[in-house]
Order: sequence, then structure tokens, then C-alpha cells
Amino acid sequence: MVAGFTVFEIVLRYGGVSDYDRNRPSWNPPERFREIDRRINEKNREFSMSNQFGFNDRDRTKKKPEGIRYRIAVLGDSFIWGDGVPYDVIWSHKLEKLITAKRPDVEVLSWGKCGWSTKDELNFLKEYGIAFAPDLLIVGWVSNDPDVGAFPQKDLNLSLPFAPLHLLFPDTANALQARTESILSKSLFKGYGYSSWQDRLYTQENLALYDVVLAEFAQFCREKSLPVLFVLTPNNYAEYHGELFGKVKPFFGKNKIRHLDLFPAVCEKLKGRPFKELTANPANGHPGDPVTTVYADEVFKFVTKDPKISRLFQAHIKPSAK
Repeated sequence: MVAGFTVFEIVLRYGGVSDYDRNRPSWNPPERFREIDRRINEKNREFSMSNQFGFNDRDRTKKKPEGIRYRIAVLGDSFIWGDGVPYDVIWSHKLEKLITAKRPDVEVLSWGKCGWSTKDELNFLKEYGIAFAPDLLIVGWVSNDPDVGAFPQKDLNLSLPFAPLHLLFPDTANALQARTESILSKSLFKGYGYSSWQDRLYTQENLALYDVVLAEFAQFCREKSLPVLFVLTPNNYAEYHGELFGKVKPFFGKNKIRHLDLFPAVCEKLKGRPFKELTANPANGHPGDPVTTVYADEVFKFVTKDPKISRLFQAHIKPSAK
């Protein structure tokens, strides 16, 4: 048995077993990859401590700095905080570079916290964000944003039974634990696990509750005369992202919320590339550099070319008198 575990440990440690190419991979990465992820996020956390809200962005003042005529705020969750990626790979920072290269009198703020939902983002906007008086709000929308707290996420955690094995064969223990939890969540403990929880977010019952949140979001932005654009950002080109987006887009339309679905663009630009090339890092399934580049490029094109938004953009930004 020890010999078998040793062989399995070697195979896992060097990435010989994975299901990265599944729509929803469940493979647990080797410890050497997890360490890469830990180092990246530790650096992100250290930098975010300098921000008054814990955002992975330099701290900003409520008043626009001298020379800034237009302010864009990008509001979101871990995609905007940058879970698993270096600072410059975060798509809102890429967008900032694209815009300021053309217009240095524009400021782009990144407001993102891991785990935030649309409801959390609205609460921040009401309590703190609106005081920064953005001229345009871009909301980075992801597939778990319809969480309104009605269905708490339930996860199996079998780390204790596998703890002794983890001491000698950490990658083997992680893989067996993940596989066991996956099997049990589909049989004895139905409803447990991330995928089951996310599926419940798209039931009629929960989407009706989410509709209320979107209506409140839209109403608040109208009251504050704040133009808002929701940008739907898929992790990759897996079809289920498009299916989930299709279920929620009617609610954006119903509430007259401008939205940009980036699933078609991600498919066009990246389809055919292995999913593992599109992740934040080998141990983190958040979108990586190729995907965040598509996000930034597409949003930049939309903001600068869309008739309604670009008109607002240009109205605030006029060439300085010589």
C-alpha cells in the first residue's frame, strides 16, 4: 500500500492526473502549485492593506485628483480583487492602462472584494462608493452574483479523516479527499458542494429574489444620475457559462440595466485553447491573463465606441485649452 501511495504521490505531484478540461474541474492541484497561488495572493493581501477598504488598488481620495476630469469605478468581487493573479493581470487595471494611455485625465478605480455578490456590491456603493462621485460605474458580473443569502453554501470537509495520510502523502490525500467529497455530495449529501449551491442560485425562487436586488440597484443609480454598465465575465468558454448568463440577462433587460455579455468574445478569442492555459495559475481557477485581456479590450471598445456611454465620456472630457 505504501508503495502504491508513493507512486500515486509522484504522479500527482508532477501534474499527471487532472480534469482541467472538464467544464467544472474538481481536481485538487499539487502542493507545489498551491504554494505559487499562496505567494501571489499573499502579495495581493499585503498591497491591499494600504487601501482603506482592502481593495487591491492604490488608495484613492473622494475628491478627484488635480487634472482628473472623469472617474470610472469598476465594482466587483474576486475577479476585480485579483484572486490568484498579479496586480497587472487584473482586468480593471488593464482597462485603466488602456484608457489612461489615451486619456490621462481619466481615473479608473478598482472596487473588488473576494466573495462579494451583487447585493454586497450595492451595499458598498450606497454606504461608501457613491461618496467618490464616479461618472461611470462598471459592475464586473460573475456567475455566482445572484447569491442573495437565501441558500447558504454547504461544503463537506473531510480533512480530519485524511490528516494522517496528508503528513506523508499530501497530494494523494488532497486528491482522495476531493474525490470522496465529490462522490458523497452527489449521493448521500445531495445539495452540498459549490456546483450544487450555484445551481440553486438559478432556480425561479432565487432569481425572483435577485430581481429585487437588481431593481434596487437600478433605482439607486437613477436617483444618483449614475450611468451603470454590468459586464458579464465568464471564467472561460465552457458552455455552461453561456447558459447561466442566458438565464439572468432577461432580468437586466427588465430593469433597464445596460449590460455587456463577454461570453461570445471569450469564445471567439480563446475557444480551442486548453482550459488550464486560461486560469489564474495552476492552482486557481479564476480567469488568467488571456481571459482578463479579452475583458479589458472588449470593455475599452464598448466604453469608447458605444453611442450612449461614449457620449457621456466625451462630454466630461474636453481637450485642455492651449
